Amino acid sequence: MHGAFAFPIKEGGELVAVLEFFSQKPESPNPRILYNMELLGSQPGGLLERKRAEDSLRERAAEAQRAATESETLAEIGRIISSSVDIESAYPRFADLAHQIVEFERLTIAIIDCESNRGTVAFSKTYGTNPISVEIGETFDLYDSVTGRVVRTRETILVSHEEAAQISTIAPLEGAEEQAYLATPMISQDRAIGCLILRSSHQKNYNEADISLIKGISNQIAGAAGISTLYSNMRAA
Repeated sequence: MHGAFAFPIKEGGELVAVLEFFSQKPESPNPRILYNMELLGSQPGGLLERKRAEDSLRERAAEAQRAATESETLAEIGRIISSSVDIESAYPRFADLAHQIVEFERLTIAIIDCESNRGTVAFSKTYGTNPISVEIGETFDLYDSVTGRVVRTRETILVSHEEAAQISTIAPLEGAEEQAYLATPMISQDRAIGCLILRSSHQKNYNEADISLIKGISNQIAGAAGISTLYSNMRAA
C-alpha cells in the first residue's frame, strides 16, 4: 500500500462513519478528488438523516393509529355492555374486542363473595391452543390467590413469568406456572366485586400500556357486572 485517504460521513453535523480508500500506487494528493469525495461523503449522511426522519414519522403515525383503534374499541365495549340486558351474554363479544387491542391467551372474569371468602368464575375464554381449562361456575378460595390480592388491595397486579412460578395459588388459574398474568379489580359503586385476569403463556410480560388498557376495559364492564351480581343475589335470597 502506497497511498490512502479518508473522509467523514456526517449526519446533522455529527460524525456517523468514515470512508477509507487505499492505493497500491504512490499518488500525490489531488485536491479535486479530495473535494469530490468530501461532497460524496455528505450525501450518505443526508440519506441516513432522511431515513431516520421517515422512520420516526411512520412510528408516530402507527402509534396514533393504535391509540385511535384502542379508543374506538373501548367505546364499542361500552356500547355492548350498556345495551345488554344479560351481562353474561355480552361477555364473549367483549372478550373478542379486548383481544383485538391487548395480547392474551385467556381472559377470565372472577366474581367474589366476601361472606364466604370465595370467588366464582363468571366467564372465561381461551384463544389459541392452551391446554389448561377453566370452567365457568368453578369456585375457589380467595386466600393466597391473585384474585384475593387484587380485591383486597384494589390494585392491578402484574405477574411476570418468573414471579408466577413463586405463587402457590393463582386461582382461578391453578396449574399455569411459567405464564404472565395481568389482573385488575372490578370496582362497582366503590366496592370491589371481582377481578379481570389476562394470561399469556408466551414470553410476553405485560407493560404499563397494557395495564392502562386493562384498567379501561375493567371500568367498562364493572358497573354492569355489579348490577347483575346484585340482581342474582336478590333472586337467590
